[in-house]
Amino acid sequence: MMKRLLVLAAALLVLLAAGAMADQAADPLKGKLTWTKVDARRLRPDGLPYLFNDASYYARHETDDMKATVHKLNSMLDKAKDAHPEVTVYTYFIESSRSLNVRGNVSKESSVCAYVRENLCSDRFDRLKVTSLSDLGRWFWSTDHHWSWKGSYQGYLDVFALLGLEGEPAVPTEEKEFPVIFNGSLAKNVKQPISEEKFTVYLFDGVPNYKTTVNGKRKQHDGISTYLKGRYASDIYTDHYSAYYGSNPAEVIYDTGREELPTLLVITNSFGDPVNELLCLHYGRVISVNLKHYKEQLGTSFDLNAYIERYGITQVLILGDFSLYFYP
Repeated sequence: MMKRLLVLAAALLVLLAAGAMADQAADPLKGKLTWTKVDARRLRPDGLPYLFNDASYYARHETDDMKATVHKLNSMLDKAKDAHPEVTVYTYFIESSRSLNVRGNVSKESSVCAYVRENLCSDRFDRLKVTSLSDLGRWFWSTDHHWSWKGSYQGYLDVFALLGLEGEPAVPTEEKEFPVIFNGSLAKNVKQPISEEKFTVYLFDGVPNYKTTVNGKRKQHDGISTYLKGRYASDIYTDHYSAYYGSNPAEVIYDTGREELPTLLVITNSFGDPVNELLCLHYGRVISVNLKHYKEQLGTSFDLNAYIERYGITQVLILGDFSLYFYP
């Protein structure tokens, strides 16, 4: 009897192993995920982006809310282009683990991105092209939804080409690592301070001095100079991304004082902050607008025509990830 039980146990182990191998072949992330005790949120132990829950584990798809947002944007853009046909609209969509199918072919354009490309009234379109999970690990913080210093620089290079800018793009002169660990929004939301990444940025020479006006008031927008002087918080959940690049309010105007250069209007979310500074290399003024906070913070609706007429704008860049279209 004991011998028979041992044979049956061995057979069961073989079947379980075969099933596990089949599951892993069907799902390349199988076996690479560990489980926490916090609402069964999944964490990555292998250096790639952490996937904390099903909301960020499965790809988003276009929804009625998103379609309504794209429709509102189109109404605004159509009205502006009818009145100002010289205006060119550029769209740059940032693919991430929140839009791509990370359990499938991440190199395939997400359905959210495809919907924006096919339906938004834009003259030129590009996206952050992810070809592998390693790209996600390189271009995004492990525990934050934002792109990393490498991802935002790749975005800048893509936007440089998209806008057809002349000359050469900015090249980093230093990779600056601060002696603080960055536990981003994903870690903070589930109270899992598991990051081992130090907050890191690229530094650039030649970026012109600029003054910033935030929601109509002249004030410093970012914390770049403060960080470079060694003054920054070291709390376990400090949002170093926003503290360094800025908190992305309704309107930020970066003015270099070079009136001979054109003005660029950027409709964006918090993903735009690291790119806006570099765009100052190529424009006299960069105006960053966050539609999500516009009416709440400025007390009026955003009027694209008014910006075009006031600043002589001929280029409008729409830059953001999926959330730019889900939360107008």
